[in-house]
Amino acid sequence: MRVLIVEPQQDFGRLMSDSLAWENAVCDHAINVQEAIHLADQNLPDVVILELNLAGHNGLEFLYELRSHTDWKDVPVVIYSHVSPQEAGLDKATKKRLGITDYLYKPLTSFKKLNQVARGAVFESAGR
Repeated sequence: MRVLIVEPQQDFGRLMSDSLAWENAVCDHAINVQEAIHLADQNLPDVVILELNLAGHNGLEFLYELRSHTDWKDVPVVIYSHVSPQEAGLDKATKKRLGITDYLYKPLTSFKKLNQVARGAVFESAGR
């Protein structure tokens, strides 16, 4: 499983990568939108784990950019963010249109749960 982690905090991104590596995932870590697009272009991810609080652009802008490319339109996205679902204001239709598989609020979600959700998103995507 190839995972693209879009997380502005280097140390936290490394912890996420280490957590997923135990699950035999290959992780690419981007700290901003430009780097995330470059990494997605080089290595098509099976799933994207996305923080919405990014410098320069927010995570939703990245998601719209991701969905504008035909190669990336079906890649599942798990939002794992310090922005609460209420603050993000994403309705069910928008989540579906943007291919958001799940929305996990960081303060309430363990790495174990993140791993389960990411694997489930890849499995569900492969079954389509």
